[in-house]
Amino acid sequence: ATWPGIALAELAPVVTAYREAKQAGEQAVIRAGHRAADALALRGAKAVLARALGSTDPYRERLVAFWADHFTVAPKTRMERPLPAILVDEAIRPHVAGRFADMLRAVTTHPAMLVYLNQEASFGPTSPKGRRQQKGLNENLARKLLELHTLGVGAAYSQTDVRELAELLTGLAVAPDRGFVFDDRRAEPGAETVLGVTYRGEGLEPVARALGDLAARPETAAHLARKLVVHFVADKPDEGLVAQLGGVFRDSGGDLAAVSTE
Repeated sequence: ATWPGIALAELAPVVTAYREAKQAGEQAVIRAGHRAADALALRGAKAVLARALGSTDPYRERLVAFWADHFTVAPKTRMERPLPAILVDEAIRPHVAGRFADMLRAVTTHPAMLVYLNQEASFGPTSPKGRRQQKGLNENLARKLLELHTLGVGAAYSQTDVRELAELLTGLAVAPDRGFVFDDRRAEPGAETVLGVTYRGEGLEPVARALGDLAARPETAAHLARKLVVHFVADKPDEGLVAQLGGVFRDSGGDLAAVSTE
């Protein structure tokens, strides 16, 4: 790339060394980890700025910025500062002209999103790890998936849907040295029912099906169409244009290239 960004593979060894140093109380290594994370974050910020100023396709860069805002993450610690830029480069930019379902899956399973929404604190209550560690659900990721990333605030979902989706997502985890992993020892056993659809199976497959179904919901099309029109056209959007764009989203199966050129 003309302005290469940063990758999770660069941050992972820094985080691993930092965690080991914290356990051992090695202050010099801890400080070095902070400096390394700062340097990666700065490289990521420079790449974003260079692309915005120098790209021959500024509309594409505007779309990247729109989806980065839609799937917002923010660092909560100094070591997490590179994560927002990494999420954009690894989960958003590759799919900006592809299918929304693919972007949704990439973002939802990316360590930046899992860390930001405290998925590491979510355990299936009856899973082996949940029972042993006496830990339960964290609903942050499930709630944001429904109310922000797909259906939108005010859509017809219930707290039961949030909880069932949270149980379905419990296997999603992060390993410092490997990034995203599916941990079946913390996944809630059995089937979960979200918005009237029952998901059963092993590993990531039922999660992927649920994300695909959420991406295809008419409420998702309407929510995203409105956000796009507000962002690109007017703060008070024309309802006809919103409906037209939502129809393109539905008819194309969430083809973001088709939606973006409508």
